[in-house]
Amino acid sequence: MINELDKEILQRINFSERFLKSNMKYIKHEEDVPLFKKNDILSIFKKLPYPFNYVKGGAYAISKIYENYRFDLSFVISQNYPHLYLYVYKDDEIQQRGINNFSYTLNFIEYNKSLLNKNFGLNSLDELKSYIIDIIDIFNDYVKEFVSQTKD
Repeated sequence: MINELDKEILQRINFSERFLKSNMKYIKHEEDVPLFKKNDILSIFKKLPYPFNYVKGGAYAISKIYENYRFDLSFVISQNYPHLYLYVYKDDEIQQRGINNFSYTLNFIEYNKSLLNKNFGLNSLDELKSYIIDIIDIFNDYVKEFVSQTKD
């Protein structure tokens, strides 16, 4: 479930189309793609122009702070598949908003079913890097829109 403010933000930033079109760019070509190693994934995040934290257990988190809000974009990469979460904190307390799971969020907003990619897969670390950049762009727009919607 997502609240009305988040639903409005997601519509304004064209979340569903952008997320699904990003997924369409990555088609699993090979069955035996070697699993991405933690050090290789860390290397990708270190090269990006965003500070990140590695959270024990396999999450890579990027944070943005605006006044008393903190926005965390978390990538949990398992079997070369990135699970994506966006959390919003106010005064260091997690809020009941954000995108708890990008794919699951599609259940609560309109989207073009023809854009679903049933063969999504990342075949290389270069593809993972490009995908991360695509998702960070969506995250940045979410934060900008959230801030503009919640200003007094």
